[in-house]
Amino acid sequence: MFKQARISQTGKKLTITPINNSDNIAKAIAEIGVRTYDLSTGYRCDNWVEDVLETAGKDPLKYFSGSSYSKTVQQHIEGLKEGSYTTTVPSETGYYVVFMDHGHIGKNGTPYAPHAGLLSIDGSGTMTLWDNSLGNKTLGVEQTVVTAASSTRISEFGYDNFYFQKIN
Repeated sequence: MFKQARISQTGKKLTITPINNSDNIAKAIAEIGVRTYDLSTGYRCDNWVEDVLETAGKDPLKYFSGSSYSKTVQQHIEGLKEGSYTTTVPSETGYYVVFMDHGHIGKNGTPYAPHAGLLSIDGSGTMTLWDNSLGNKTLGVEQTVVTAASSTRISEFGYDNFYFQKIN
């Protein structure tokens, strides 16, 4: 049975613990998860996803259109290869790289920037999205249990387009 990682927070300290030690993605989230989103260094959501993939022994170039350190999330979306992703919210157990774009208007009057995260679906069908964002309470990595608002949208995130790639 597929298991996820647990996250706990004390103040700004984030602790992520994998439930199943044979789960390389959960272990990588636990190892990489404490890195915060940082505009001054340029460390952003897609950098975190790439770091998790590499730490888990996965090839990020299977999911990205180049290094996240040289491309934007929108460039990754534009570079997705037909057949490598789905725009339908998945239901199969596992982990997915997810890109989001065409967001709603934020509090500052500008549209949400394109975003990246990791979606996990456990054996009971519970979906959890892990993302690294200044909008999170931790100013970095956070997990959100999510539901599908429709067959193509996740209700907890204010985006119109989602692109899911199963991690193999």
